[in-house]
Amino acid sequence: MGAAEPVFMEVVVLGTASLFYFHDQGDVDRYYLRLKEEPIRELRQTIEEVVLNGRRVTRQTNEFQYVLSEAMKGCLSMQPEIGRARFSAAVLAKLVQRYNACVGAGSVAPVASQRRTKVTLGVIGGLQQSELVYNTYTQDFKARSGALPVAGLAMQLRLVGLSRNLLARVEALYDDQRFKSQSFQPVYGYHYELRTHQSSLQVPVMIRYTFPKGKLRPYAQGGFVPRWLIEVQNELTATNALGDVFARRPLVTQPRSYDFGFNVALGLTTAREKARNLGLELRYERNSGFSDDVAVGMQQQRYYLLLSYDLTK
Repeated sequence: MGAAEPVFMEVVVLGTASLFYFHDQGDVDRYYLRLKEEPIRELRQTIEEVVLNGRRVTRQTNEFQYVLSEAMKGCLSMQPEIGRARFSAAVLAKLVQRYNACVGAGSVAPVASQRRTKVTLGVIGGLQQSELVYNTYTQDFKARSGALPVAGLAMQLRLVGLSRNLLARVEALYDDQRFKSQSFQPVYGYHYELRTHQSSLQVPVMIRYTFPKGKLRPYAQGGFVPRWLIEVQNELTATNALGDVFARRPLVTQPRSYDFGFNVALGLTTAREKARNLGLELRYERNSGFSDDVAVGMQQQRYYLLLSYDLTK
């Protein structure tokens, strides 16, 4: 039989009643309660499947509530609160602190290394393809860009008190796009060609949920996308059946310098502790375009294939 490996637990609350945290090798968060002069006890919530009336259902067993109720029977006023408690780090820490105050003892709540705000910096790049639609009173112009590069920087934050699977993410991405749309007006015999060029800096702000287990972890994220347009050009050229140009002008005469949209994404990331991780992502974005002209509506959709890499651990 091999020697038992030492286990190092983080102190969440320290006092007459103390709360400890341990993240095990099975990627499970575990919490332990200890009262002075008493053995340490684990606080658990398990999920089990049972058969009721011929149907298989899932239910939670709140074992942690029974352990807390027994351990904290010296403070009767807390019993109803324990019976309603959810199983989370913030709730458990709050209950232990209240018990210590109830029995006339103070408590200390150090911020463990796993619970501190953590900022990770990285780079992100890949390809995007965009679809741009102009809506006018007489006709619509629809164009799709080729697959063009997009690149930038990313900052990811894990916040104190939130789930370890939730992250806030902010990016700064630069892109440059070109569109060409052609149409024919059979009534007058006119050919139209609309060319558009736009470059922009976008700053997506997103929330990401990452699946908690595995060396490769799927994630889903979404958020809003403010965008500053660095350069916008659009030119509509009309020719007759003989190829003579009779009109050349901007369709949107005064493009605005910003737009706003939202995005959603699905991805896969490596999950190495204290290491630089790599991610692959498919992203969809929809925004309002650069037209403020009431006679010219606009819609834009973007599709991304992105690769990200952490610069910090």
